[in-house]
Amino acid sequence: MKRPLLAVLAAAAVGLAAPAHADYDAARAQLINSVERELPRYARDVDLSQLSNAKLAEIKAAIHGPGSESDKRMKVRSILGGRFSLRGLLFN
Repeated sequence: MKRPLLAVLAAAAVGLAAPAHADYDAARAQLINSVERELPRYARDVDLSQLSNAKLAEIKAAIHGPGSESDKRMKVRSILGGRFSLRGLLFN
């Protein structure tokens, strides 16, 4: 009696997990598309698929936050790091 009940519960849990994952993927794709449209004004040749959601959200906040375009560009490049940061530009 317990095994069939466990099988039904396991199947229900798997069925509920798939839509949550699909929602996550859709939200991530929407965030990437949003940042991708505006990012070329601040940094070029960035592979957004390699960035975490936190970094993408930081970039979006920096782009839409207060400050001049120059300040926003510096913030975005600082968030991206690597060759987009001042250190990356000077030493690479």
